[in-house]
This record gives sequence, structure tokens and C-alpha cells, in this order.
Amino acid sequence: MRAVLAKHDEAIRRAFLVFSSTDESDMTPGQGSDKVDRHALVMNLLELMTLLKEAGMLDESCSARAVLTFFVKVNLRDELYLDADGSTHSHTQLEYKEFTEVLVRICQEKAAFERNAEEEREKQRELDGEYEGEGGDDGGAQDGIRWWQVEEGSGIDSLVDVLNGWLGVCCVPAFKRALMARTAADGKKANG
Repeated sequence: MRAVLAKHDEAIRRAFLVFSSTDESDMTPGQGSDKVDRHALVMNLLELMTLLKEAGMLDESCSARAVLTFFVKVNLRDELYLDADGSTHSHTQLEYKEFTEVLVRICQEKAAFERNAEEEREKQRELDGEYEGEGGDDGGAQDGIRWWQVEEGSGIDSLVDVLNGWLGVCCVPAFKRALMARTAADGKKANG
């Protein structure tokens, strides 16, 4: 799993860094009129939700409520166990590693939703009789394997494959679009 996250690290980390400085409540007065982000390497819940909303990743397959649950679960570990060096950070913020854990949970949620939706479509096709008289049951032949499709019982390798597919096909492109839109909006503010 680390290799898959490392493969997509540049785009994921860039989104994390840009969006982790969007909540001005984390800002403190700096020198002159500039503000300094005292939490530049952590992301709070508002920043996470802003990123996911701007990336178009919150939908029926993974709701804001589910993301909130993931956020709490990832941070709950911090409350129960101190880091090996004895340091902790706020349970209301995600470090980068925790952010990637939330992404893995989002991927699992979206994959489960897609698999369930696909099973429902298959059942509906069978009920509608779409397979009859079409030269046999082709299983509703798809135009290719979807990112959420894995072989039954293939274990951790299947999660790695699903994560790689989701990051490459869905998550990273969505993050890049969100970053481009934010850059364009920031450019308009600076020029306007």
C-alpha cells in the first residue's frame, strides 16, 4: 500500500499542503500584515471537507458524514496511543500520514458503494430479462474492468489494486482540477 501512496504522493501532498492552509482560523498575525499558518503541516476538518467538496468527491458513494467518521476514527488512535516519541498533535487535525489514511477509507467506501450498485444493476437487468435471447448470459459485458473491480478473495492485493485504480482514475485527477480551479480563483482575486 505504501508503494501505491508513494506513486501518487506528489499530487496528494500538493493538495494537502494547499488546502491545509485554507482555514484562516488557523492563522496568527505574522510580521507586517502577513499572516502565518501555524499549522502548515496539518489539516483540520474544515480544510479536508473544503478539499473534498471542491474536488467533487462528496456524493452518495461517500458522504460528508462518512468522511467525518473517518476523520474521527483516524484521530481517535491519537487519543488512545501516544506517538513513540511521546508527542501528540490535536485530535482535531490530520497530519499528512493520517490524511492518506482517510483517503484509503474513502476509497474503500466508494469501492463498496460501486460494487453494491453494480450488483443491483445486474439484478435489475436479470429481472428485466435483458440477458434472454442475446446469445447467452455474458454477465452484462463491460467495456473494461472498473477501478473498484477485484477478484473474489484476493485479499490485501485487491485493496492495493483498488486503491491504485481509484487514486489514478478518480482522486488525483479530481485533486488536480480542484487545485487548478483554486489557482485560477486566486489569480482573479489578485488581479481584480
